[in-house]
Amino acid sequence: MSKKLDELLDIFGIPDLILHDVAKSGSFLLVISNKNDVHQVFKVDLNSLNNWINLTNVGERITTGDLSPDDSKFVFPKEQGGNEKHDLYITDIKTENPSVLLKLDSIRVLTPKWTPDGQAVLFDGSSEMDICLWRYVIATETLDIVYQTKQLHFPFQVNPHNSVVSWSEIKADNPTASRIKIINYQTGEVDTEIQASTDSMNYSIAWSEDGEKLLFSTNAPGDPTLAVWQSLDNSITYLQSTKLDLGIDYTSATWVPGKEEIVYAAKKNGSTKLYIENWQNEEPPQELPIPDGWVEPIRRVKGNSEMLYLAWSNLGTPTRIFEYNIIKKDFRLLIDSKPQSLSHPLSSGKLFTYPTFDSRDIPAFLVSPSADRQLPGKPCIVLIHGGPSWEFSQDWQAMGNVIQLYAGAGFTVLCPNIRGSTGYGKEFLELNLGDLGGGDLKDVLYARDYLLKLYPENKVIFLTGASYGGFMTYLTITKHPNLFAAGAAVVGITDWFEMHRLGDQVFKSFTERCFLGSPEEKTELYKDRSAINFVENLADPLYIVHRANDSRCPIEPIYTFVGKALSLKKDVKIYVEREAGHGFQKAEHLKKQYGGIVEFFLKITEKT
Repeated sequence: MSKKLDELLDIFGIPDLILHDVAKSGSFLLVISNKNDVHQVFKVDLNSLNNWINLTNVGERITTGDLSPDDSKFVFPKEQGGNEKHDLYITDIKTENPSVLLKLDSIRVLTPKWTPDGQAVLFDGSSEMDICLWRYVIATETLDIVYQTKQLHFPFQVNPHNSVVSWSEIKADNPTASRIKIINYQTGEVDTEIQASTDSMNYSIAWSEDGEKLLFSTNAPGDPTLAVWQSLDNSITYLQSTKLDLGIDYTSATWVPGKEEIVYAAKKNGSTKLYIENWQNEEPPQELPIPDGWVEPIRRVKGNSEMLYLAWSNLGTPTRIFEYNIIKKDFRLLIDSKPQSLSHPLSSGKLFTYPTFDSRDIPAFLVSPSADRQLPGKPCIVLIHGGPSWEFSQDWQAMGNVIQLYAGAGFTVLCPNIRGSTGYGKEFLELNLGDLGGGDLKDVLYARDYLLKLYPENKVIFLTGASYGGFMTYLTITKHPNLFAAGAAVVGITDWFEMHRLGDQVFKSFTERCFLGSPEEKTELYKDRSAINFVENLADPLYIVHRANDSRCPIEPIYTFVGKALSLKKDVKIYVEREAGHGFQKAEHLKKQYGGIVEFFLKITEKT
């Protein structure tokens, strides 16, 4: 790599910074960061913010876990080489030494959580054939399945007083609807079900401190809104934010301890605003002032009704963690992830819309390089996000470092929120269900058309993306050759039949929801949306990045695709990261993966 590119890759020296939790005592934060290359969970003392203690020093990335009710232990899932097959580990906060708690057999653990008495750990996860909620009682070393299903679900929430969890599950007969089940984790019985309407999407967010109320999200009134369910009378009360057009969807929300108030970050047009609302009266929500950008998540201290902790960022500002006083509206910086040594400037993003084939407006962010870095001819990159239920936004964690790398290299970066993206309402979110790789692919083609109108002198437009974005890259350049100068697919999907066959139950269910049916039920659709069936059309250079231990988008179909492409003498190159899987990556791995893409794009730009 050139010296200039090597300097650009310093962008990955900005570590991820994720606010995970705050101690019940209010004495320390738990943050997730790859500041030492690998993602780990750190304890950060609020009285000594430079003192970071690694609680998960087990040699693998750790991106979730739960602090015990008395702040004395931290439980977390450990994988092997990114394969997302986990064992449970536990760390004593005083000794800071992790050890094995429970060995598991090929289970993808999603989230472990303590029971309120600290005697057991609940965790949800997936085997090859089932999705389950398990309970592990530490004293007796007994592991039981509490609940078993084949349906996709949202993160569960543990009631702070009663032996129940809220479990939000997609309905088997309606992939656009979900219900919340209140499950007794001692008996396995479903005590009750919550669904604001029979065809609505509902998922739980947080129990109140008294355990009598559940804050949840629902789209029963139309677009997603917040609501409160009361266990005593089974009633539902809607908060006012969506009705007042303050937001569409919510990145984070939490109860204010000891009060009937809820603080939430309302999402609208790629940014968030912070509000506090009393759910029991009709007073309008009160805005809590924060800088323009993105808040996610919001954390509170047990019993403290004044203090919040939150993470904030925007496209040009890496994540910062703040302490926020609700009463004084005082915003105090605690941790800044941006190193002082970072040399090159960071570009801001501009939100706009462009028209697509069915007269809809597609929201997108445009990130331009600084004038001194702009390449001749204004070459562009169309970058497709993962998901598909995700979005580009002012959130730095939404590929901010990758976007800045591309802009720093001199490319104008267009980041469209094509149909199926979150943040733009129920109808827009569900547009690609049963049509993945159909209308959304046309939105990608219209993004290219928009760039050609915006920059008439431009002759070079690249297409790239990761995960779902990788799938879109493969399918677009095989079904529509000679439109893009080249493509770069990162951990993408080329064969949905194989994706389904090789996946565990979570990803079998995910695939069936995307296509509204199994491969046997929707055979022709699966074929039409699998790039492996269109390799012969490939006319554009293609750079592939994949990870050998990826269990979400397995590598076997990628090798098949590459083999077929090479046998047809197609211009395909592949880089495989051996000890890595899907999702969070080591900083050094990111430099190799995305540095290779930039080098690839620059060489083609120079030739054009």
